[in-house]
Amino acid sequence: VVFRLRDGATEERALPFRPSCVVPDGQGGLVVGYKKGLGRFDFESGRAEQWPISGVGFSDVSFNDGACDAAGTFWIGTRHAGGHAPVAAHYRLGPDLRPACRRRGLVVSNGIAFSPDGRRMLCRFTAGPHGCLRPRSGHRHAGRAALPDRLHRQGLSPGWLHGGVAEIEGWRIACYAPDGRQDRTIALPVAKPSTLAFG
Repeated sequence: VVFRLRDGATEERALPFRPSCVVPDGQGGLVVGYKKGLGRFDFESGRAEQWPISGVGFSDVSFNDGACDAAGTFWIGTRHAGGHAPVAAHYRLGPDLRPACRRRGLVVSNGIAFSPDGRRMLCRFTAGPHGCLRPRSGHRHAGRAALPDRLHRQGLSPGWLHGGVAEIEGWRIACYAPDGRQDRTIALPVAKPSTLAFG
C-alpha cells in the first residue's frame, strides 16, 4: 500500500511473494526483500522482476529487515524461522547483486539504520524478548565492511526491538542516545509498531 502525502490517497498493488522490506531504487521503482529472495518492483505498472541470489541458504532462514546507505548500498539480514537458532546472517548487496556476508551467528538481524554522518551502521541482533543494539563502527558510504563495536544496549526494552526504534510488544517508540541512555519514549495505541519514518 502506498499513502500519498499530497492528497491523502492510497493505492494498493499485489506482490508475487511475501515481502520483508522495501526500499526505493532511485529510478522510480522499489527493491523488495522477499522472505526467500530479492527483486525489483515497479509500483506504477505492477511489474515484478526477480533477481537470482546465490550464497544464502533459505532452508531454515528468511530475509528480514533491509536498508540502503547514502551510497545506495543495500544491507539486509536474515532471521531463523523458529527465532532461536544462531544461523542467521547480515549481508551487503552491491551493484553486482551478490550478497557479501558481513556477520554470521545471528538469530535475527533487524533494525538497520545509519548515523547522520554515515560513519556508523546500527543493527539490532534480536535473540528473544530482549534485544541488543550494536553500533558497527567504520562504516563508510562506499559499503566497506563495518566491524562490530561495543555492546550498546541489552535487556532494557519491554518489547522486541524492530525497525530502528519501534518495539514489538512494547506499545511504544523509543529513542536512545549514542551512549545508550534512553532519551525519550512515545506511547502508541498498538502493541506491535514496525519500521517507522518521519515525514
